[in-house]
Amino acid sequence: EGSEEFLGSISFSHFLPLIARLMRQPVSVIDSSEMAKIWDLVDSRGSGRVTWDEFSTWYCKTFNVEQLTDFRDFFSDDIIPTKEKVVREVARNLGKDNVRIEKIFQEFNKLDDDGNGSLEFDEFEKLMIQHLSPNKDSPQVSKSVLQKFWIDVDADGSGSVSFPEFAAWYLKFFHGDISPMEHYYQMIGSGARRASMAHALVGSSSKSGSR
Repeated sequence: EGSEEFLGSISFSHFLPLIARLMRQPVSVIDSSEMAKIWDLVDSRGSGRVTWDEFSTWYCKTFNVEQLTDFRDFFSDDIIPTKEKVVREVARNLGKDNVRIEKIFQEFNKLDDDGNGSLEFDEFEKLMIQHLSPNKDSPQVSKSVLQKFWIDVDADGSGSVSFPEFAAWYLKFFHGDISPMEHYYQMIGSGARRASMAHALVGSSSKSGSR
């Protein structure tokens, strides 16, 4: 099985304890500025993440070895925070890279005012207003439209949205084929069409009743 899928990747904050364990030294004695220079060499893609393949390539070249000792345990759960495990799992399930999902996770945490790990409507509402009505000259977003978006993201109707739910919706809404504003106007348009049809039906009913 692919090493990147199996091991994921680590950030610079995890690179330090990894090197410390390899050198059998406490993290406090490791020169972080020197490690930052090494990190730039190891992170060959400049992605801010290092995969097992990147690490092993750097290690073999640096220490002039042909076969790398199995250091996969250094990429294991004991040096990876719970939040990052969530990011990796969601990225894997959605078929996206960790970096993109981590950015969405940061957005999610900004909205999660009470820090309970899920979003309620009032927290979600801030995101939508921020994107759909960013300044005073922007059109006001009605509660009914916000509710439509909420129903879309809260697919299971639980009244709160977990990060996996949010990430899947966020990718569709902000990284989909149409822009957020097009989504918005589609919702307004569909609402207007339904209102027009309802009005026509009422009118038609009134006319038939008066005959």
